[in-house]
Amino acid sequence: MSSQSIYKHLKKEPLLDDNLIVALMANIAIETGYTFDYKTVQRGERSDPAYGLFQLDPRGGLYDLYIDYLDYSKSDDSAESQLNMMVDILLRQWDKGVTHVGHGNVNKVLAAAEKSAEEATRAFCDHILRPGKPHMERRLAAIVGVNKAISTSNDIA
Repeated sequence: MSSQSIYKHLKKEPLLDDNLIVALMANIAIETGYTFDYKTVQRGERSDPAYGLFQLDPRGGLYDLYIDYLDYSKSDDSAESQLNMMVDILLRQWDKGVTHVGHGNVNKVLAAAEKSAEEATRAFCDHILRPGKPHMERRLAAIVGVNKAISTSNDIA
């Protein structure tokens, strides 16, 4: 799935704030090394690597939550399913997901999205993804590429 396809998929949800869409995409850019491939597997020698657009980590519980989401939504693994899970959590449409990440964490991300894409990017990383090494400067820098991709027909690179 390209960055444009991800953007178009997220834009279909009228309740998603533009700052939140940019934040999701900036985080995806970093988590996938700008490939936007939903099958991206974490590099390294772990026997249980993180996986997908959001690098869903079995050690942090998001991977297991995603498996539950596939059952809940009667979906197969896909970029759309990974995106839909996060959207359903952030829009409070899947109670189990909201409970797992925490109502307060969802509220922090939504409040940050009201301020700016930068704040939303930070909040989504810090309160939902919680990576071991956030590389926040890279995530914030990715916003420029995301905004460019949104305003043109080019992929983020």
